[in-house]
Amino acid sequence: MSLLSAAATAGGIRRDVDAYDLLRAIGYLSVASGDEGNAHTHRMLNLLTDGLRYSRS
Repeated sequence: MSLLSAAATAGGIRRDVDAYDLLRAIGYLSVASGDEGNAHTHRMLNLLTDGLRYSRS
């Protein structure tokens, strides 16, 4: 069982997350630039982790 599958089975993340999409989302965190580089990265990381946890009801 993959780490993502185990997390989904345990209820820690959404069931519709696949590894490729997660890796792409994490990769996009590295392209933050400009005056808000670190602050933007923190906001996007929070958005990403919240998005992994919750799904539409």
